[in-house]
Amino acid sequence: MGFTQTELAEKLGISRTSATLYEAGKHLPRAEVLIALDGLGADVLYILTGKRAANPEVNVDLLAFSFSEAKRQSSLTGESPSDRVVVDRAWAIYGALQECAGSTSFQLPQPSRS
Repeated sequence: MGFTQTELAEKLGISRTSATLYEAGKHLPRAEVLIALDGLGADVLYILTGKRAANPEVNVDLLAFSFSEAKRQSSLTGESPSDRVVVDRAWAIYGALQECAGSTSFQLPQPSRS
């Protein structure tokens, strides 16, 4: 995207070390960072999967909900899954909800408070 790691870290509100670890693929960004990257024009699907999106537009609200739901489901079962597992689950949820979003009656679910 043309930013130095320091510039990117400042724009994302993270440390330069975190930016370096994300770029090297040693850590996965939190949902909030992915949303901020999307806001900067990054292809979030590529960041997470290494595959370019045919249409890199990501529904940020749906993505945030998907991550919250993946974490909520893990907490219900008492799991402490790795970041990779949470990301995989979130993308599965995102994909399923995106298919539903094609329906004119679809509304983004509200996160449960349990």
